[in-house]
Amino acid sequence: MEQEKIMEEIQTLLSEETAFGVVTNVDIGYFGETVKLVVAKKYKQEVLKKVVFFEQVLSLYMCQLEDIEGFRLNDYDYGDELLLTGISYHPDGFDKITIESLDSELKGIEEISSTTNFSFHINNKDYFFIEANRLVFEGKVYQDLIAPENKLKWEDES
Repeated sequence: MEQEKIMEEIQTLLSEETAFGVVTNVDIGYFGETVKLVVAKKYKQEVLKKVVFFEQVLSLYMCQLEDIEGFRLNDYDYGDELLLTGISYHPDGFDKITIESLDSELKGIEEISSTTNFSFHINNKDYFFIEANRLVFEGKVYQDLIAPENKLKWEDES
């Protein structure tokens, strides 16, 4: 029950405090295993900056949809807004992402897979999938967020 309450709290904070704000920075800290997402959101007459800090990041995947015209992550003009059009937490795993080598000579990297428990997208075109064990938001720390293998929803239940 406690885990369910934490899940709802995280999801509410992320969606109410950051969704449909303007993304001003995405900072990937390779050595510190972090991803920092900075979002500016208008509240009454003020512009508030919200920082979502993913820590103990085990995997990060980015996907840019090519077939849709519009803003690109790294191709926009001054004044164009990069809207955070969705952000969510999935305590039992969002999905299993697998990368398979197409080169049979690369024996060291035949297949890599991981689960992700956070996702966000910018302008409904640029998708980010993150596997993180800790989340820091507005000074509050949430930890132990990666589900054990036996609880992941993509696992075969047979």
